[in-house]
Amino acid sequence: MSARWSASTFHCRRCGARVSAPVEEVLLAEPVFFTAEGAANDPRFEPRGSLEPGTLWRASPEQFGRELDLLVHPDSAVDLTPCGDWIGCCGPAGGDGPNLACPSGHPVATRVADCHTADFVAFARARVDERPAAAPSAGRVVVIGEPPIVRVQQLVAALHGCLGVTAWHDDDFEALVLDHTTSPGEPVRIYWVDAAASQRAGVPVARALAAFACARRTHGGVTALIPK
Repeated sequence: MSARWSASTFHCRRCGARVSAPVEEVLLAEPVFFTAEGAANDPRFEPRGSLEPGTLWRASPEQFGRELDLLVHPDSAVDLTPCGDWIGCCGPAGGDGPNLACPSGHPVATRVADCHTADFVAFARARVDERPAAAPSAGRVVVIGEPPIVRVQQLVAALHGCLGVTAWHDDDFEALVLDHTTSPGEPVRIYWVDAAASQRAGVPVARALAAFACARRTHGGVTALIPK
């Protein structure tokens, strides 16, 4: 894999302990990837999909607050123990400050997992350092966008080809990804080279990303579309 496909790990700012597995950023304007029982009760969440293990979404302070700004799947948080107020109905609601600590006992993250919320772990940017790491190696890696994707038809053809989907779904990205999730295969990470240029050319980058975010886990692993 090319060295440019890099990930990050989070480390406690006070003691340096690693508190996350390698995660790769998924660029989404809105948090469409949450899922939990009762999440539909909150209009901010669409309970169709989840943030995949191995991926990261950076929320703005306006969206979730400064203690909930580096969101990962719970499986991507490592060596954390409960601390502080673990308040909620069926799980922690996450509204009372950090409730997960590093091995040395320093609060670094918040688990949100109540019956009326989404389900994620959020590292607080002010409490962790982000360090470069090698991207996860499990599964198949595919690169699209070389040559640059400047028409939606190019993207449609590339995704059909790399996912091995035989039925033609045109630009119905959700149907395309669903077709892949119902067929045998292996986890796939798709790196989209210069997705920003594709977006400037009018290619529906956000809609394609949302379809993959909503696909959740497939074949025991991750099928993720990661813009670079």
